[in-house]
Amino acid sequence: MKDRIIILAILINLFLSMGFFSCDRPNPMTSKIEDGNETALMKLNFTNIPDEVKKIVVYLSREGYDTLIQEILVAGQEAYCRFEGVAAGTWHLKVNALGDEENILYAGETDVTVIAGQTVNVNLELKAVGNVEIHVSWEQDEEYTFIYDFSDGDLSDWYGPANAEIYEEKLHIWSAIGWKWHTISNVSDTHFNSGIIDFEIKPLDGGYTFETKGASQSNWIQNWGVYIRWEAESIYVHAYEDEQSILVNTQISYEPNNWYHVQVIFDGQQGTKGKFSFLIENITQGGQKIYGGEYEYYAKYGRLVGVNLISLGCYDSDIPRDEEKHVYFDNFAFKVKL
Repeated sequence: MKDRIIILAILINLFLSMGFFSCDRPNPMTSKIEDGNETALMKLNFTNIPDEVKKIVVYLSREGYDTLIQEILVAGQEAYCRFEGVAAGTWHLKVNALGDEENILYAGETDVTVIAGQTVNVNLELKAVGNVEIHVSWEQDEEYTFIYDFSDGDLSDWYGPANAEIYEEKLHIWSAIGWKWHTISNVSDTHFNSGIIDFEIKPLDGGYTFETKGASQSNWIQNWGVYIRWEAESIYVHAYEDEQSILVNTQISYEPNNWYHVQVIFDGQQGTKGKFSFLIENITQGGQKIYGGEYEYYAKYGRLVGVNLISLGCYDSDIPRDEEKHVYFDNFAFKVKL
């Protein structure tokens, strides 16, 4: 089973909805707590629990005190328990999530500082105070969405030697041979491992490419992941096999001057280098979605760290390339995961 790590965050005054499993029973401190010490109530809420987790064991320890232990039998995706009479001070919290065979599937631990009578919100560092509620979330791939629809008329974040303008709220690119590139997020070195990219393209009578690029794990050289090419009314995929570049004909044709919707699904952890597939639909003529097939990343130097930008190519298909060719793009939507 792939290892995953529990992410712990402190949330104050958090209440669960009905239907959770409760292990609401007191865990009094031992006689080592001196009379007059201030105490607090610590609540732990567990949500979005993976199906394979059958039991959660919580340990609360501190030098000079007996370790407090609670076991929660999981009966769904939520569970709840609490420790009463927790003496003010710094405690070490450890959580193990167990499977059917009592094997530890997930684990997490941190120090928690409790000050009776005070309440604050603390995130990630877990330095909570007062009556503490701890919300435990299970690490999942977080999805990020980025939209570029050219409605604002801004091309300041597009780079490369091709000519470009926004014409009727669409990206117009033209060049004898050139490209424009843009980071997927507003942080150029943020690499994404998987996701879905939607966009629209209106190819004319030249050659055009859509590419994702990112750093190679082996040497950090920027290289292609997805590499799709429109040329001579056929769609190709660039591949790198047996130490040479090749063109793979997808057997899908297109009509110049028609708008197409393209959806690319990519996952850099699949296969030997990463894989992608695509769907294409002629929206000018109201056609059906056509599946373009699944392909390996180009990835000349092996698996990528992830992809962090897209590149749009535009060129004269004839050699020498001396005639400017035109293409239009619109409505880029990225739903990507780290």
